[in-house]
Amino acid sequence: MKNKIILLWLGTIGCAILLLSAQGADEDQQKIIDEGVEIKIEEFIKRQNSRCWEKAVTTAISRVDSMVRAGALESRIDPVEKPPRPNKPDKPAIKLLPDSLSHSKVLKEQ
Repeated sequence: MKNKIILLWLGTIGCAILLLSAQGADEDQQKIIDEGVEIKIEEFIKRQNSRCWEKAVTTAISRVDSMVRAGALESRIDPVEKPPRPNKPDKPAIKLLPDSLSHSKVLKEQ
């Protein structure tokens, strides 16, 4: 009977220890889950930031390239200004020469 009481007390103490350790395991497991969620959130934020950075850099590069091209078209490489083109002169009047061919005499005679 004494052995049964001792075994009963040992069983009760063992169950209590087991329950307390299980409660600690639940807390540890919840802690591990929380840390995993934090890691996932940090990775998501890093991915979003890198995507945003890449998009911003791509947009900036295309805008800068177009501004450089526009500036290059507006500016001239030769700093010396060329004089303006002169106006074209008027066409000269056509001078008619006297007809010196013999066929004109033939036409008049007929």
